[in-house]
Amino acid sequence: MGTQHRSSARFIELAGEINTAMSYLVVERLAQGLDQHFARGLNGARILVIGAPYKKNVDDMRESPSLRLIELIEQRGSYASYHDPHVPIIPQTREHGGLAGRQSIDLAPGTIGDFDAVLIATDHDAVDYKRLVAEARLIVDTRNACERNGAFAANVIKA
Repeated sequence: MGTQHRSSARFIELAGEINTAMSYLVVERLAQGLDQHFARGLNGARILVIGAPYKKNVDDMRESPSLRLIELIEQRGSYASYHDPHVPIIPQTREHGGLAGRQSIDLAPGTIGDFDAVLIATDHDAVDYKRLVAEARLIVDTRNACERNGAFAANVIKA
């Protein structure tokens, strides 16, 4: 095996480790936000994840951190749903087979407020961020989507 091939393989391995670590950090930030705003942790919380794919405005689920985030949130005792205008049903994947078949929820009036927190994982253009900020109790924004869309509020935490 050549040096360049080993370097490329190690780079890919490191990128995967960083992505995994970031998922844990995001979930920890979500738990801290719930604790700071409502004096409660993730156990028993209802979390809405916005965005399933890694990239905005597409339906390509390859290497999506959202699936790992949902799993981690549920491992901490929370109930997780997701909304995605491009992915109505989570497809079967090798790494996250237990999530296959879950359906994106509709953001009908009153739905957002039913959740303890909203986690923005993908910043699709079709999402109304001003409405999210107005109706959500807490938002953890990993993409700075709220600020970029002019939706500023005390209930938004950057992650």
